[in-house]
Amino acid sequence: MIIGAAKCGTSAIAAQLNQHPDIFIPEEKELHYFDRLFNLTEEQRDANWARYMGHFREAGSAKRRGEATVAYTMLPRIRHVPDEIIKKLGKIPLIYIVRDPLERIVSQYRHRKSDYPETEPFNVWIHSDMALELCIHRSDYELQIAPFREKFCEDNIHICFYEDYKSDYQRELSSMFEFLNVPSNSAQEIQNNKVNVISKNRVPIPELAQESEEFVRSILRDNIRKFLTHYGKPENFWPSMA
Repeated sequence: MIIGAAKCGTSAIAAQLNQHPDIFIPEEKELHYFDRLFNLTEEQRDANWARYMGHFREAGSAKRRGEATVAYTMLPRIRHVPDEIIKKLGKIPLIYIVRDPLERIVSQYRHRKSDYPETEPFNVWIHSDMALELCIHRSDYELQIAPFREKFCEDNIHICFYEDYKSDYQRELSSMFEFLNVPSNSAQEIQNNKVNVISKNRVPIPELAQESEEFVRSILRDNIRKFLTHYGKPENFWPSMA
């Protein structure tokens, strides 16, 4: 299961994983089962589960069946996802894709600006409670992955750094295939097709005020350094957080 993060290449990587003969991922992304269970009756939960499992009817003999929903890492807005996954599926393998936290925030802002043109300019919006809840916290990778580390053993979590993927996507795919216990040599045959390149790219990249960058750093830097250290990267791996 790809649990995030948003705007980190999850669509492209899910599509590439699906090219492996032993892996099945539905064409529909963002199935949103484990983040939308609250305040539901048992009957509603059962109906949602049946719909969810219906997405995997065509999996055939695939050894691995998976999905990608980036809303599974949306603390503190959405809680209890790790428990809900374990309850239904056990301690399955999880893939968490990350990138430079500030670049991810800017990308998500552009996506939002495309959907909601009335959104304030970046240097105003970034200081809002909405930006903190819906965007900045999602770049706090340590905050998001810690509950999964607590519930799933480390061996069941694979961290993919998007920068490494861009540098050598076949090597990163091979690493993910090994993690999923399927033949890794198939990575050489996977096409690097762009997925999900949509009109959001037409929204200009905003010019970030120094104050805005410092504001984001003040919130994220300590946890980002902890995250990078935990996963074997230098503290200055992402220049925006150095």
